[in-house]
Amino acid sequence: MNGAFSAVSNNTSAFDNGFNTLQVAIDKVQSAAQTLGGNVSFLQTRLTFTTQYETTLSTGSGKLTLADVNEESANLVTLQTRQQLALQALSIATQSEQAVLKLFR
Repeated sequence: MNGAFSAVSNNTSAFDNGFNTLQVAIDKVQSAAQTLGGNVSFLQTRLTFTTQYETTLSTGSGKLTLADVNEESANLVTLQTRQQLALQALSIATQSEQAVLKLFR
């Protein structure tokens, strides 16, 4: 009977060794999963930041382009107004000269 107890004891020891090995492997996998989870969280934070940054830059460039277009439109209207005033002044000057010439006839 002593031999049977020794065999059971050896099997129990082998089982304990196998269990301990599996427990160490499970701990390593859980540690790796935690690291991976932290990396995923970090990458998602970076992705969110990058997306918001791209949106901000895109919106800003659109506003700058629109501001340039608005400024140039204002400049064009100013130049057109000056041109119309110059033509009107020339027309008035021509009419005045003609009126003076009619007086001499």
